[in-house]
Amino acid sequence: MKTSIFYFIVFAIIYAQATAQEPVKVEEYAIKDYRSYKNIHFDKDSIEIRKIAYPILSFLVDILKKEYPDYVLQIKGFVDNEEFISKPSLALQRANAVKEYFAKNGISKQRIIVKDGGQAEIPEGYDEWKEEMQEMMRRVTFSMVKKE
Repeated sequence: MKTSIFYFIVFAIIYAQATAQEPVKVEEYAIKDYRSYKNIHFDKDSIEIRKIAYPILSFLVDILKKEYPDYVLQIKGFVDNEEFISKPSLALQRANAVKEYFAKNGISKQRIIVKDGGQAEIPEGYDEWKEEMQEMMRRVTFSMVKKE
């Protein structure tokens, strides 16, 4: 598993340099049979997956197929505070767009749980109306849970 993450990080850094983007950092927190991976973010009022997210999604597809065949992927979509007022359904639509990506890449839809996270929470002390915070809120999160 650590080897896979190392190769993914190297790939992500090379990809980011080639596309003149900041390196993608993968954060993994393992607690028994529960794992949480890097979020992917969306443009305002959009459900289109950004190009920079594809290395993360490809990595998740690979490990779901090869290393975690007994796990279910939970995808949770979120909106920023403006979208929560005007288009709250975007949260679930984003999660479903990502679910379709996984299905098209060989992950059974029965292994995917989609949830509406609603409006994302902002850490205390941050201005939720700043564009940087709005962008952080517009995301999809991933977690894997072992099948019972």
